[in-house]
Amino acid sequence: MDADRIVQLFRQQIDNLTKQERDILAITHCYWLGVKHATQELFESVIDIEELNSYEQVVEIGTMILEAHVKKVVFSGFAAGWNTLCSYLKQQQPNIQITIFWHGNTTHMYEEYSWVRHYEIIQLAKDHHIDQLAFAKESMCEVYNKLGISVIHLKNHVKKKDIKVEYANRDSFNPIAPIQIGIYASGETWAKNAYTQIAASSLFHQPQISLIPSNDRMISFAKQLGVTILNHAMRLSREALLQQLSMNRINFYVTFTECAPLLPLESLNQGVICLTGNNHHYFEGHPLKNWLVVEEMDNAPAIYRKAVKALEHEAEILSLYEEWYEENEKQVLESLKQI
Repeated sequence: MDADRIVQLFRQQIDNLTKQERDILAITHCYWLGVKHATQELFESVIDIEELNSYEQVVEIGTMILEAHVKKVVFSGFAAGWNTLCSYLKQQQPNIQITIFWHGNTTHMYEEYSWVRHYEIIQLAKDHHIDQLAFAKESMCEVYNKLGISVIHLKNHVKKKDIKVEYANRDSFNPIAPIQIGIYASGETWAKNAYTQIAASSLFHQPQISLIPSNDRMISFAKQLGVTILNHAMRLSREALLQQLSMNRINFYVTFTECAPLLPLESLNQGVICLTGNNHHYFEGHPLKNWLVVEEMDNAPAIYRKAVKALEHEAEILSLYEEWYEENEKQVLESLKQI
């Protein structure tokens, strides 16, 4: 995408915002779907762009933001070139409030792209070109607060949609009946723990799995373990993903490292239990942690046993989630007031 095209798309999006919608503007990356969806759940006014490759782009986009009289800008995720945009905005309008909403954690420092962005963010804080740093992962706040940076915890949230009638009422779990399991973990990186989750699914009596995203090795591994693959895909639209989540009896998202993943909440919102790894702040101090959080993420039988126990108490868990959802929603609204 050339520079003019990037600027043109930004102009189209900001021109569509009303005066009231321009008070707080969230900017996110058009291709980072998880971050983009999280941003859209939290903020009313969201513009998605990509990397900025020239100072001319920075000036044109920065000028549009200033001319729109935006009071607060939230960079949700942080792409190459956005640091220059932050500096430009502060230099032109010192009173504009800039927040960087970082969806990553210290694990991502192994990735070159994340490492460079992290360096840029720290430099922006030192130069006073941002006002605060927000984290999706609660534990990150303590680390960066010690550096003297103004930090806040923004809690992720997924607004509820209507549960489809055909999936709203299910029979009780039958351990000797076929079971449909969703596994939503990339097989391209160890961190997503895809193969252990496939192995866990194989311990059910007649497992049928949905693999999204999938690759040839994941498919071969599932077949080696005698697991039936109902469907698989590299990617789906969010609407199609939600539909797929709702069709499963249980979903697995037992990964090694996360911040505040949306998928478990998307699944539970659909009335489908979802197991997770012990790597996020969801359900802290709540009974749901004992039901849904797997302590031994690399132990397939442990995942299986946790899944069976959860399925045997499905109604209780979904009732507890309703309670947790309402409280979390209140906390999300409170956390947004910090912007």
